[in-house]
Amino acid sequence: NHVSPEMALAYGADAVLMMCTIGGADYKALQKMAEDIDAFHKLHIPVIAEVMCDDYMKTVSYDIQLNGARIAAELGADVVKGFYTEKFENVVGCCPVPFIMAGGAVDKNIVDTARDALNCGAKGLAVGRNIFQSENPAATIAKVAEVFGAQGSNAWWDLSVEELMPEGYACKCGCKSFRRESNTLDGWFDSGSSH
Repeated sequence: NHVSPEMALAYGADAVLMMCTIGGADYKALQKMAEDIDAFHKLHIPVIAEVMCDDYMKTVSYDIQLNGARIAAELGADVVKGFYTEKFENVVGCCPVPFIMAGGAVDKNIVDTARDALNCGAKGLAVGRNIFQSENPAATIAKVAEVFGAQGSNAWWDLSVEELMPEGYACKCGCKSFRRESNTLDGWFDSGSSH
């Protein structure tokens, strides 16, 4: 499942994302990650490192995110993607490269979490499943891009759902009435949105 720097360029990638796995035999994975980062950097391809734990249930723990963010940056990642935790300002503050918040906890209000993450210094959000798995993701993304381009990122919070959705949009069941979910700002900047 490894993509070489040459293959990334052939596919037209602007950057690559790799996992920064903490825990277990992490020294082996981290050593390989550092080698891969060097290989991508030789061809001027930026690297985003996503902080994960070998025990997935611990991925959102403060210690994993804090140490993982710093390790990923020190190994050469250009951007770190990590999860929101308590004391999030410390996680972002210890990371000397831009930090973007991954996803959003389903048990928390994504709007509040996103605001707090940005206030703590996160440079963006990397979220997207609910957009890309929708019936017409291209129309939804185009509408959001139009709104954000005209009004900036506060549009997500300031506008109604109807103003964000494409005109006449309906889900597969025919419903045209939507509500803003608290866990769907899965962002407009994640991998998986390429053509």
